Amino acid sequence: VLLGAAAASGALPFPRAAYEQAIHRAGIAVAGSLRGFAAGFDRASTAPASATDGTAATKDATGAPADAVGLPGDLDRRIEAALPAEARALARAGVRRLIDYQDKAYASFYLDRLEKIAALERALPASAHERVGHESPSAAVARYLALWMSYEDVIRVADLKTRAARFDRVRRETRAAASELVEVEEYMHPRVEEICDTLPAWLGRRVLATGWMRRVLERFTRHGRRVRSSSLPGFLLLHAIGGLRRLRRGTLRYSVEQARIESWLALIAQVLPRDPALASEIAECQRLVKGYGETHARGLARFEAIIAAAVSAPPGVATAQTVRDSRRAALDSI
Repeated sequence: VLLGAAAASGALPFPRAAYEQAIHRAGIAVAGSLRGFAAGFDRASTAPASATDGTAATKDATGAPADAVGLPGDLDRRIEAALPAEARALARAGVRRLIDYQDKAYASFYLDRLEKIAALERALPASAHERVGHESPSAAVARYLALWMSYEDVIRVADLKTRAARFDRVRRETRAAASELVEVEEYMHPRVEEICDTLPAWLGRRVLATGWMRRVLERFTRHGRRVRSSSLPGFLLLHAIGGLRRLRRGTLRYSVEQARIESWLALIAQVLPRDPALASEIAECQRLVKGYGETHARGLARFEAIIAAAVSAPPGVATAQTVRDSRRAALDSI
């Protein structure tokens, strides 16, 4: 469906027949895929070129809704004083995102980490800045650190699904009249790993390491569950899960992700003084670590493979270009 809509937009220089031929060549559920392609193509062909009701949400540089939360003055002053101009807008977007995700203290923790990278960059000779490339290390870290620190977990997903803005968007997309009821049904199928991720770290590790505990949990999670978030019981269930963000710092997932982030930042800090361009490319590898469940696992495996290759390579072998090429190939395969 999305491919059909993209084809109808004219953004790519291919005729409709070329897309349909590609679907035929793929040979996977051809009839259904062609119907979906046609539906997306026809819908996009008759849709207005741009939104006219003024309700389309703008996004900030990290992908979060712009101005979703305010920017505390003390954090803004830290950004202005400690960060280079290129990184400031990204850092402000990151702070807003992380306050929305967790709280102000978490956003301050983000700036603590970012300021260390900015200090290393500030110490570089002027000639080194000319070799960095398209984005400086501090700007890259400002962008991708905010994304990584706001990793998707069951808590985040439940929180977003119960926000008023989400229900407003569903009503707009379904073109429901004010007098019409709209029912929203979510398909939830968390794996054992995602459930353990939300448990206290010690308990999550124990469940994952204990065979009979895993088997009992798998018995209850084998089949997905449909939750009607537009009903009071379904909404309260998801709202309660989203409210667990107050306890997120004690969860297994938080412990694991922070350790991964620290390792990634340590490598960037190690590389930055001798090769700022390589440090930027390593920072951008965070793009591979996204989503949750199987999508997250695949991306993380590719991320770790690229980082391991960069760390183990002899000096001069792991260049910014080789990391960039590896990352692009990995993104294409996710």
